[in-house]
Amino acid sequence: MKLKYFAFTLAETLITLGIIGVVAALTIPNLIHNYQAKSTATRLKKAYAIVLQAYKLAKEDYGDISTWYNLSSEDERFLYYKYDFNEQGMKILSQYMKTANLCIQSNRFCQMPGYHNKYLNGNTDFFVNMHPSMILLDGTEIYFTNYSNDCTETKNKVCGYLYIDINGRSKPNTRGIDNFEFYIMTNSIVPTGLPGDITAPFNLKDQAYGKDNACDRKSRGGGCTAWVLKNENMDYLKCADKLSWNGPKTCKH
Repeated sequence: MKLKYFAFTLAETLITLGIIGVVAALTIPNLIHNYQAKSTATRLKKAYAIVLQAYKLAKEDYGDISTWYNLSSEDERFLYYKYDFNEQGMKILSQYMKTANLCIQSNRFCQMPGYHNKYLNGNTDFFVNMHPSMILLDGTEIYFTNYSNDCTETKNKVCGYLYIDINGRSKPNTRGIDNFEFYIMTNSIVPTGLPGDITAPFNLKDQAYGKDNACDRKSRGGGCTAWVLKNENMDYLKCADKLSWNGPKTCKH
């Protein structure tokens, strides 16, 4: 008795492979996006914890940040900090972190031709590029910018801004993707984009002070930080208009 063998025809095989390809094309980009978002959130949380601890220790040793700039140069601790407030503040914080490099005016290591940060809308962020930074041992870069020496010049009592680039000089160097904005307050360092933030809100409709700094591709992207830390996703890159603190937290809803 002859045995009968059953197999797929060439047409059936091609159809099956086509279906698998379509499914893969639909699912793999989302899987990659979600993985990258989780990785970004993890790295940002780690860097933020390091910054918070450094800020706490600096306040214990040097007092309130609003007084850092005004401390007497006769104080031995400040003989090294005869620079503007930005470099002075950054150098104070750097004492409590494991740094690989300080990027100040006298350090040519940090002067990379063509290097610049960008806003989420694609425009160049000249503001951050003008200020000093520190590079941690893991490659994270932290920028320190003063806004108000006595922390009283803004509506929300911000002393300055701190920016964390989770992968340093590696691209894309873009706000809301690998570069995230924080407020330096007298008592803590706070992520931008929290509910009620009117300077760097998550949703542009909540912008009531300053320029467009919300978390969407039409704005600067300053309001993305709290969202990434809290929700551990970056779905605002795909459906920002559908997301809100009081509504959906992902594009799937």
